[in-house]
Amino acid sequence: MINTAAIDLTVFDTDHRYLFINENAVKDTEIRHWLIGKTDFDYCALRGLDTSLAVRRREKFTECIQTRKTVELEEKFVNQHGEAHYSIKRFKPIVYKDEVRYVIGFGLDITELKVYENYLEQSEKKYRDLFESSLDLIQSVDTNGKILFFNKAWEERMGYSKEEIENINLFDIIADEDKEHCTELFQRVLLGESHHGIRVSFITKGGNPIVTGKQIGRAHV
Repeated sequence: MINTAAIDLTVFDTDHRYLFINENAVKDTEIRHWLIGKTDFDYCALRGLDTSLAVRRREKFTECIQTRKTVELEEKFVNQHGEAHYSIKRFKPIVYKDEVRYVIGFGLDITELKVYENYLEQSEKKYRDLFESSLDLIQSVDTNGKILFFNKAWEERMGYSKEEIENINLFDIIADEDKEHCTELFQRVLLGESHHGIRVSFITKGGNPIVTGKQIGRAHV
């Protein structure tokens, strides 16, 4: 089961020499057997890899031995086709009679996760660009009405500084005659409803009303 596990699994002695390597970690049988008793520096020399890989692993391995705690290292590889692959490596000490006897290495491929994170990052950037360039007044609030985000148009039209906005609640800037109605709608939104075309007057820092047609989306927790 250990040898065919879907994660990289290795066992080291306290000098960082390989004692065991499962098939997922090194698929080539000859190389896997050859690595027993050797180090990542030997592996880098065999594969013609930059020894910085071995140096980073040795640093984390040493930290694991010294602290007697599990340590983690994220690695990135680029294959001959220019495709990037990512993995997480963890070193876990095995302590017996108050002495570190072995270190178990775990490896997990996180390439799909990294691709997804990059997609989310790019999507967030596009959203942020649209958010900031819009001429509409846009703000986001928490479930208590505290303003969390606002775009440039909102800041310029309302006249408040960023520092002042930190202490402003949505209902502080709604005209008195609209507060009761907006409070009711806000509570309904928190229950999952969406409302469109709501006319409401915002009061600027200078006391001037700005009448807007608002859309209130569903609440997100």
